[in-house]
Amino acid sequence: METSALQLSGVGVDVRDGDETLTILDGVDLSLERGQLVVITGRSGSGKSTLLSVAGLLRRPSRGEVIVAGQPTSALGVRQRTRLRRDHVAFVHQSAQLFPSLRAVEQLELVAHIHGRLDRAARRRARDLLGELGLGDRLHHLPSHLSGGERQRVAIGRALMGQPSVVLADEPTAALDPERSRQIMEALAQETRQRKVATLVVIHDPAQLDLADRRLELRDHRLHDVTVETG
Repeated sequence: METSALQLSGVGVDVRDGDETLTILDGVDLSLERGQLVVITGRSGSGKSTLLSVAGLLRRPSRGEVIVAGQPTSALGVRQRTRLRRDHVAFVHQSAQLFPSLRAVEQLELVAHIHGRLDRAARRRARDLLGELGLGDRLHHLPSHLSGGERQRVAIGRALMGQPSVVLADEPTAALDPERSRQIMEALAQETRQRKVATLVVIHDPAQLDLADRRLELRDHRLHDVTVETG
């Protein structure tokens, strides 16, 4: 049986506020498979970004276990967690966070360089990825010459360039209009299934829920399944 790309088991996060302990997450369970797109909604302040930071090994939970690509992480040291995150997890942020001096294709090639694999095949993969994302004629454009939607497509391509097990996207369409938001989510869904990566997306627009394989809401510190009515 294939190992889940990402598993959270009994994950809880507490923070101190003066003399008081506040619970942000409590008993969160989640299993994310390769080729699966899962979306999370929730009110502002419900802990969605905290959940992504724990899932992406940027923050240790107060309790529970996070398993990435079959590797439990609670007992790992900082260097081991960093290596596991580098090899298996990629992020897409609300703003594309592209390097202003690098052209679109160079944004992706940089990922291959960081992994020590910038060869002819990697350069071809960067071009192919951007082509799949509808940017075949924008390969050599700087971020300042790209639209907001195009910059987010480059960010998606950059996240996929390292061939991660998991992509974590924190409201990647929040700054875009409804039409471009839909296009970005459709691109994420397509690449998720085509490349067999597990994608977890926090979204603010319920209209995009239909694109997901599973829909969850974070409320009362836990994840709950969402039923999308049709017709």
